[in-house]
Amino acid sequence: MNIPSITVLMTVYNGGEYLPLAVNSVLSQTYKDFEFLIIEDKGTDGSLKFLQSLYDPRVRLHANPQNIGQTKSLNLGLGMARGGYIARMDADDVASSSHWLENLLKVMAADAHHAVVSPRAAAIDSSGKFSRVLNSPRTAEDILLKSFFASPINHVGSLMRRTTIQGLKGYDESFKVAADYDLWSRLLRDGHHLVNYPEVLVSVRYHDCSATRLEIGNKVIPEMTRIMRANISHWKKLDLDDNTCTLLWRLMYTPEVLSQQQYREGMDLLEHIYGPCRFLKRQKRIVLAKRILGKLWPIKKKPLQRSNSI
Repeated sequence: MNIPSITVLMTVYNGGEYLPLAVNSVLSQTYKDFEFLIIEDKGTDGSLKFLQSLYDPRVRLHANPQNIGQTKSLNLGLGMARGGYIARMDADDVASSSHWLENLLKVMAADAHHAVVSPRAAAIDSSGKFSRVLNSPRTAEDILLKSFFASPINHVGSLMRRTTIQGLKGYDESFKVAADYDLWSRLLRDGHHLVNYPEVLVSVRYHDCSATRLEIGNKVIPEMTRIMRANISHWKKLDLDDNTCTLLWRLMYTPEVLSQQQYREGMDLLEHIYGPCRFLKRQKRIVLAKRILGKLWPIKKKPLQRSNSI
């Protein structure tokens, strides 16, 4: 049996109308030496029937006997993978370049210190219309500094060394929403290199959602602040309490809801954490812009949200 170089890992739960496009974008890659491992997580919309109709020999389909969630499904896939590298694709996203695997593999193979290489990504809406290119830090320093408050690289489209990821025991299953952010953070704290590829190779789909950004935040804050605290403690030797971490999360993601006093306190904390550096100036500009735009566009309006993101 030939061992493929790459395992493309996709988890599917009610993939719906976007699943065929996502699958085809993987099977159409110029680089051919991969297996396409798909974990179907006991959905109810007919995705399994579509996946069972695929006859490409590179496809390996595993159907979970019961729904276990995306994080556990990803770890299941890591255990089943045969490739030396793991490439991630979600069921509603797209490899927008047919050279996605080929280009990332060249970067990964050129330096044994790289643990993960991630491409830039375009954001698209439910109809596939382009909206913007997602911001990705370029330098190793900026990747590290961004990790204090957010995932520093894209999960979708990333190419990882399987043995390195498994050495950290894969994804932490206590995280349901932010498992990718946690994984990247643990890799950085363990001294591994994360690299952002400068070209857009994948498209990440955002969907209309009736929940407000505050409601979304209430679900993700406990996970995000737990990771933020670990990163800031490790790199800056600061022990922040729950209230302080929550204030910092609000500052970075929903600054328009903060009172003027809370806003000033948050900005002072930001300066204390980052110190005088170029990245601090950039972060402060982003926070100020979000605060102004958030007040002009109240949070009760529908945002765009990932449908099954981690």
